[in-house]
Amino acid sequence: MSKTDAYHVDARPDALPFEQSLAGLIDRIGADVETWDRAFVRRLAGALAEVRENLWLEPLERLGLRDVILNFRAEETLTVVVTGHVPGVAGALTWQLRESELRKVPAEIRSEPQPFGLSVCSLDASVRGRGAELLRAAGPLPAGQRVVVRAFVTVDGEASYRVSGLGLAASVPPEDLQLDEGDA
Repeated sequence: MSKTDAYHVDARPDALPFEQSLAGLIDRIGADVETWDRAFVRRLAGALAEVRENLWLEPLERLGLRDVILNFRAEETLTVVVTGHVPGVAGALTWQLRESELRKVPAEIRSEPQPFGLSVCSLDASVRGRGAELLRAAGPLPAGQRVVVRAFVTVDGEASYRVSGLGLAASVPPEDLQLDEGDA
């Protein structure tokens, strides 16, 4: 998978000037990356997590979202899912963007902190269904427990596996999990 045939962005003339869009921001972060794959999506989320207090996305401001989660999903194509709360309104609002829409989202890193309360995440489901053993207890699950991996995630730069076992779910740091070999 190469940079040009993996995750790509919309270059139609009705889109924003590239450098002022979320697509342009992603492109700058990936400028020195040859292959834009699942590892790149994790790197992207980590890079944006480092500047999350200053990351401005125009729709977040327009909608007045707070306590925002910006989730990059590495699947067949890149999907960005934004979830947040509108002050004074019950529930949460979720906004989903396909790769082709990233160029239409005004975005920049500003010098002043933004009011969104932003967390940046990535979700990689390519490990879904893989067997593993816990090397240390994880929440209610004991060390040595056999589990099934649901996803590899990063939240504000911290990596973990989401696993299930004994009808329970837990987040497990990579060093606390032994993935089965050859399992897919």
